[in-house]
Amino acid sequence: RHAWRVRAKRAGSAIDNAVATLTCSKPHASRSGVISVVIDCSFDLANPAAGREAYHVGHLPGAFYLHLDNELSGEKTGTNGRHPLPDPNTLSARLRVLGVNDDTQVIAYDAQGGMYAARAWWLLRWLGHGAVAVLDGGKNAWVAAGLPLEANVQFMTVMATTMPYIGRG
Repeated sequence: RHAWRVRAKRAGSAIDNAVATLTCSKPHASRSGVISVVIDCSFDLANPAAGREAYHVGHLPGAFYLHLDNELSGEKTGTNGRHPLPDPNTLSARLRVLGVNDDTQVIAYDAQGGMYAARAWWLLRWLGHGAVAVLDGGKNAWVAAGLPLEANVQFMTVMATTMPYIGRG
């Protein structure tokens, strides 16, 4: 059993924990009791099903999948853009289902250079969740380092007791 080790890199004077370098086998409670949740945010604008399909083929051990259109964006009205902000309560509820609470370190990654993981990072910060990072190099760097992928789909049914919300820092 190995815990996710997160080494944060400063991306700017006001932003901490923006990029994480990870080594691990499976996410679980660390010695400090902090739980990590890993989220695959891979997506393809030309083929919206491609990210979830790639997740099923292989993802970081223990990772969950969040879809850009279905979970990381809100309902489209025709006037609010291609990927409007999601409803904060709906996104918070989804994150709780994955096990995210105030003490959870969230690590987001994708296979497209980080742009979708960066959206997840921003959305969690928008909700007031500060312990979020983007995997440095994403899935491609993970594979290039010879680290394992798994193909089983992760399900989480235990609800976290607290949830992030807007205005919390």
